[in-house]
Amino acid sequence: MDARTVLRRAWNDSVWSKVIAAAITASLAGTASLLATSWESLEASRHQLLRLVEAPVTLPAWSLAALALAMSGLVLLSCRKRRNTNAADDIQPNAVPIVEARLFACPLEPPTPTPSPAP
Repeated sequence: MDARTVLRRAWNDSVWSKVIAAAITASLAGTASLLATSWESLEASRHQLLRLVEAPVTLPAWSLAALALAMSGLVLLSCRKRRNTNAADDIQPNAVPIVEARLFACPLEPPTPTPSPAP
C-alpha cells in the first residue's frame, strides 16, 4: 500500500480524520503563536528579505518560457482523471447506512385499549 492510499483511508475513517484535522489545527496555531511572540526578532530579517526581493534580477525569456511550460504540464497532470480510481476507497469502512425508520407506536408505552362496541 502506498502512502496516498493509507492517508486516504485514514482521512475517511471517522476517528482518524478528526485526529489529523486536530494535528493540522494545532500545528497552525503553534506556528501562529511562535510568529506572534518572536515578531520583533523577525522584523530585521523581514527587512533584509524585502531588500532581497526588491532587488532587480535579469532573467532570460527562455527560462520563463520553460518554467511556464513545466507548470502547465504539472497542472494538466493534476487535472486529468485517474483511470484506476477505486470507488470503494472513498467509502468509510465503518460507515453505517442510514435507513428510514417509521415508528408507528412507542414500544415503551403500554398499548391503548380499544373501546368495545356498544351493545
